[in-house]
Formats: sequence, structure tokens, C-alpha cells
Amino acid sequence: MYYYDALHGLRVLTKLGNEDDERVRDAVHLILANRSPDGKWLLEGDWSREREAQENKRKALVDVEELWEPSKWVTLNCFRALTATGDLDVSRK
Repeated sequence: MYYYDALHGLRVLTKLGNEDDERVRDAVHLILANRSPDGKWLLEGDWSREREAQENKRKALVDVEELWEPSKWVTLNCFRALTATGDLDVSRK
């Protein structure tokens, strides 16, 4: 099974060079709206854990991050996608 979300779609489109396409704006707005006040994004879902919870068993070997807590991986991917679209400036001082 394969799961797809707005962030993944935006990352794929920017990698393909479509960051200026007007159709990516909805994904950009959605991702920016989910940014927490401290500038990070939360791990809002974990498809393997959700599926396993439904099956009432745990298959994941390691839980890297906690659900609904700031996520280094999600934040990194948001930064990558949003810098590619020009919606986030991460210039170093």
C-alpha cells in the first residue's frame, strides 16, 4: 500500500521543476497553515502505526518520532519544498 499527502506531492512536483506552477499553491497554503508557532511542523500521522492500530498489532521495529510532536523529518521536508517554491527563506546570517 502506498500513502500520499500534500507534502509528498509538493516535494515531487518541485523535484520535477514545477515549483512555479499555479496548481501547487493549494499545497503550499495547506503546509504553511500547519506550521506551529515555533516554526516547526508536527508529525500528524504515521500510516504504518495507524494501519497497525486497526489490526490491533504492532509491526514497526522503531518509532522514530512521537505523533503530534514536532518532527525533524516533516520540518526538513517542508523546508525543502517551501524553499523550492520560494515561500520560505532560510538564508543564513
